Amino acid sequence: MNDERVPWQAEDPESGAVQVGGRPVHALWSTIREHFRRVFLEPHRPAGSDKVGWRWVGASAPRAPEAADLADLRQLLQHALLDLTADLERRAENPESASPKELLAAVQSIVHDLNEGTDIDLGTYAVETVNGWFIRSWGFSHPAPAKLVDPAEAAAEAAAESAAEASSNPEASPPPPPPAPKRRYLWRWAAVAAVLMGITVVLVLMRGGAEQAAPAAQPPASTEEAPAAHSPSKSTDQHAPTAQATPEHSPAPAETATTEVTAQ
Repeated sequence: MNDERVPWQAEDPESGAVQVGGRPVHALWSTIREHFRRVFLEPHRPAGSDKVGWRWVGASAPRAPEAADLADLRQLLQHALLDLTADLERRAENPESASPKELLAAVQSIVHDLNEGTDIDLGTYAVETVNGWFIRSWGFSHPAPAKLVDPAEAAAEAAAESAAEASSNPEASPPPPPPAPKRRYLWRWAAVAAVLMGITVVLVLMRGGAEQAAPAAQPPASTEEAPAAHSPSKSTDQHAPTAQATPEHSPAPAETATTEVTAQ
């Protein structure tokens, strides 16, 4: 495949499919998929549709299969049938409520018709995909013609099928996202954070102010000498009365003393 790759599709009427228990064999694809997924294209059965669809990506100008390609397909079909036979024989009952023997008989008939036909007959079912050669429209006597798919249309159909499958199978749908927290709880946490931030700022400011005030509170070193301690004797001298000469105790004047000596 050297040219451009494009999406292809084909649709077969469900009424023409091989039946198993009153249902088309494609409804039991989940039972045989493990064994035939390397040779059968996966069928698509949109809800409410009466057709079986096939989709693949291949060359814009598909080529016809060669004899070696068809031989490989026949070999894959035979191996897949052997694996399915051994698997169904081990099962006590089919999970799809269909008889294992009835399902096995239907698949054996499909593989027989494909392998026993001519290369031209098998070539009408063979399609080359990006993963190799596969068989489409299996379970139908005549494959529907293939056509190119509009990419936008294919994307819309795939999204619709995914949504329908998820709604029909709750276990396969992803869990719902956790509910968003209510606004009141957000405001509450914001208020708590603001209070904590304010307390932190106040504590930092108080610590800084205490560190700045600590040096100023210490008294400056005195450069003057401390006054001497009071001595009791000095104190006594200072407070003792000062002796002063009074007229009574003062000596007599010199003239008086001389007069008394003369008189004697």
